[in-house]
Amino acid sequence: MEIYDYISARITELRAGKAESIISSELGRGVTYLNQIITQKQRAPLDSISEICDYFGISLAEFFQTDADRKVLPEKVERIREEMKSMDPDDLENVIKLIAKLPKRKRPR
Repeated sequence: MEIYDYISARITELRAGKAESIISSELGRGVTYLNQIITQKQRAPLDSISEICDYFGISLAEFFQTDADRKVLPEKVERIREEMKSMDPDDLENVIKLIAKLPKRKRPR
């Protein structure tokens, strides 16, 4: 899938039926702004994609996650987040260091 096809599909998924014109207006843009990006009549620069991510309350990393990651990671991340809420700051720092040291596995293509 080409990147602009992905961006178009992902924005469509995130807007979940909310009118493109309303989102565009809430972003402080012209009413056709989002439609132009979704229909690929306009290519969104990274700062625009970042602005769209902010609107939907997600990071750029979350925007570009694969379908498989979006299904599995949120549940696991939430479990980790809950456990970490009650941790001592020093223990939390040790967990971060441990995670950084773990071997990274390559994803199959």
